[in-house]
Amino acid sequence: SNWKNKSTICHRSTAEICDQKNRPLKDIEKTFSLQFDSLKTEKCSLQNSVNQLNQQISEYEKTIKQIECKPPPPADESDKLKSLKLKNNDLETEVLVLQRTVQKECEERLELTEKLDQLKAQLMDSKRSRNLRRSIEKFR
Repeated sequence: SNWKNKSTICHRSTAEICDQKNRPLKDIEKTFSLQFDSLKTEKCSLQNSVNQLNQQISEYEKTIKQIECKPPPPADESDKLKSLKLKNNDLETEVLVLQRTVQKECEERLELTEKLDQLKAQLMDSKRSRNLRRSIEKFR
């Protein structure tokens, strides 16, 4: 009976130690998971912005083509055309910046996914080691 109590206490303390060692990994895994979800949401938002800007560019390009096909406009319409071209250039620049941002976010997400996979592998190795130790202790 005394031996059984010591074994139970030893088993509990081993389990508690394993839980304490795995807690930081679980916290890191949770943090990465939250960051990953946040990045996915941000990527969707950025992609929507890119799509909207591409649509605006397309509309501006149509307007520019329509204006360019007309006979030479009076001075005030020429100013409108210049203004539209400038606006179009600004939008194209913004699209490039957003595309770069989306690319960067995707790369960061990939890095986080790789880190998460590494942590999961470490967690699985830790669990296997713990199970192996338990199996060995049962046979002692």
